[in-house]
Amino acid sequence: IKHAVARSQVSLSAYEAQKALDILSGIAPNKQHIELTRQLAQLRATAYRILNHPIDSAKALASISYVIPKENVKSHTEQIWEALMQASGAQLSEAITALDRSTFNGWLTLALLAKSHQNNLDEELAALNQWLEDWPEHPAATNLPTELQLLSTIISNRPRHITLFLPLNGKNGAVGRAVKDGFLAAYYDALNQNSQIPRIDVVDTSTTTHFLSLYHQALEQGSELVIGPLQKENVRALATLPELTVPTLALNYHDGDTSTRNLFQFGLAAEDEARQVAQAARRKGFKRTLVLTPDSEWGRRIALAYAEEWQNLNGELLETQHFGEENSYSNAIK
Repeated sequence: IKHAVARSQVSLSAYEAQKALDILSGIAPNKQHIELTRQLAQLRATAYRILNHPIDSAKALASISYVIPKENVKSHTEQIWEALMQASGAQLSEAITALDRSTFNGWLTLALLAKSHQNNLDEELAALNQWLEDWPEHPAATNLPTELQLLSTIISNRPRHITLFLPLNGKNGAVGRAVKDGFLAAYYDALNQNSQIPRIDVVDTSTTTHFLSLYHQALEQGSELVIGPLQKENVRALATLPELTVPTLALNYHDGDTSTRNLFQFGLAAEDEARQVAQAARRKGFKRTLVLTPDSEWGRRIALAYAEEWQNLNGELLETQHFGEENSYSNAIK
C-alpha cells in the first residue's frame, strides 16, 4: 500500500490525476490504520480537484471527517466547503438524493442553498436557519464554514451606499466597463428578487488627476463602502493615507508595503498569473516549454515565476528568451 501511495504522489506531482486514481482504485479505507486512511482520501481529493470533479473531491474529504483531530476540524471543514463551492448549482442539485440523511447529502444540501440564494442574503440566512433545524446532528451544524458563520454579521452591517471608482474610457476602459456591468447585473438581479439593495454611485476615473479629492467627496456624500480604484496610481494614492474611514476594496495591488487601515487590495499579480499558466499547461499534459517575455523588469519577473512553478511541477524548461521593443521577435525565438 505504501508503494501505491508513493506512486500516486509522483503521478499527482506531474498532474497525472487519472493515473493516480487508477493506482489508488484497489485500496480500500481501513479504520484500523487512521493515518493511511486520511492520506488516501487526501490524495483522491487532490486528484479529483485536478480533474475538475469538485463534488467527488469534497466527498473524498468528507469521508474522513471521523478521523480528523479536533484541532484540525475547522480547516477540514473549510476544505470540504471550498471544494463544494467549485461545483455549479445544477451539479449539486443532481448529486442530492431525496430523503437521504447521509452526512454528505447534508453537505450537498447546505452547498446548494448557498448557491441558490447567493444574490439574496436575507433568503440565504432564512434557508440556513431551516437547514440547521433539519440537520441538527450534522458536523457542519456545530462548525459552519466561515462564510456562513459571517452571514448574519454581513446582513446587519451591509452598506446602504456604495461607490464604484472605475475607468470607463481610455486604455483601461474595457476592464472598468466589464466590472461595472457585472456589478450592476447582480444589482438588478437582487432588485428583481425584492432584496434590500444599497444606493450605487459609479464614478469615472479615466481622466482624473486628483483621485483623493474624488474619494473624499464620495465619503462626504455618505458612501459606506468603496469599490475601486482600478488604476495602480490611484491605489498608490490611497496607500499614502494612514487610515480610511470606510472599507475600500481596491481592484489592483500597490507595489509597496502598506498598512493603511480599511484598505483591501484585490487583484492578481503578474507572477500569480504566470504560475497559473504553468499549472494549466501541466494539467493539459504539456511537459516541455519555451518562455518568451518582454526584456523588462516585469518580463523577467513573470519569466522567473513561471520557470520556478514549471520546474516545481516536474516540467522541462527548454529555454528562456526576452525580446525588446522591436516589432519582430524572430531573433529571440531563434
